[in-house]
Amino acid sequence: MKRHVTPEYLLEGAMYALEQCGILLRDALTLYKSGAYASAIVLAAFAREELGRAQIVLALRKRIVEKGESVTVEAVRRECDKHVTKQKWSQISQSLRLSGQEPIARKLANATSPKEREGVLAVIREVMQRMAKRLPDDRHKARKSALYVEANESGWNRPRDQSRDAARVFIEDAVGDYALEYDRYQSAMAIQYQDEELFRALQSCRGCPELPRYDWPEP
Repeated sequence: MKRHVTPEYLLEGAMYALEQCGILLRDALTLYKSGAYASAIVLAAFAREELGRAQIVLALRKRIVEKGESVTVEAVRRECDKHVTKQKWSQISQSLRLSGQEPIARKLANATSPKEREGVLAVIREVMQRMAKRLPDDRHKARKSALYVEANESGWNRPRDQSRDAARVFIEDAVGDYALEYDRYQSAMAIQYQDEELFRALQSCRGCPELPRYDWPEP
């Protein structure tokens, strides 16, 4: 028989996944500090997947609470099965890093009128939309590149060639999205304002863990 799950079961699972995200990010930061940049990227990528898992499980819970649907353990496993899917769900925020030497950064700095500035901002928004579509797959590929030795057109991919800057940026982005969820659940004010039912469920959740605090990688 297929086991149907309860909202309480899914809430605990989502919080366990968020907890695991925080743990993996903490360990990724330890590896980063020790110079193990490739391994740090791998753990940060898996941390993102746990963040994505939490979002997927909460979405399944919402289907039960709001629509009265039935959800099985098999359905939970199936929805959380694919790496890229979890990367997509983990994408809570988006960053665009611009240096003063890049053309778009110079255009924004030199814009002298509101019309010019809005034109540049429109270009930036378009760039970020394109990035958002490819980021889940890019992050999945980054994890594999940091983990596996594979043949390519120019020779061999060597995980040990991952740079400090690449690891820092990858971890920063992962911590940034976890931090948004951590702060939201720690204060609970945003949750209460957006979803009163979820807020009450969290208050009565005996099995929900305390989320690990986050820290940022040093440049």
